[in-house]
Amino acid sequence: MRSLEVNCITLSTRPPHHDLITHIGHSQLKWRIDIAQAIRCMDRDIERYYVVDRLRRQWVYLDVVREPGQLPHLRARDERGEWADHLLALPHCGPDCGAPPAKPCRAGDRFHPLRPCCPCRCR
Repeated sequence: MRSLEVNCITLSTRPPHHDLITHIGHSQLKWRIDIAQAIRCMDRDIERYYVVDRLRRQWVYLDVVREPGQLPHLRARDERGEWADHLLALPHCGPDCGAPPAKPCRAGDRFHPLRPCCPCRCR
């Protein structure tokens, strides 16, 4: 299973809340995926995602939150297993983050940091 750093988010509306996050991404590597796709990747144990806690200098992994009456969404879980707001503290993904690749992704395409196609293989 590979781990991908998340350093930006896209929200559907304000005020910010975890279930309003529609996409996660990485602004420098130029990838962005929707939450449903990220959850599929996590459920299939293909990929996992983390944010960097700069104060503690550690990775904080994202988990899927499933609550009755709500769509599944992502949230960071700290080392004690408690929910944290690291994901909401991230900046918004810019307009060029995750721009569609020039050619459509095909089965077997691999993620490469210099060629942002198919960061997640769970389409």
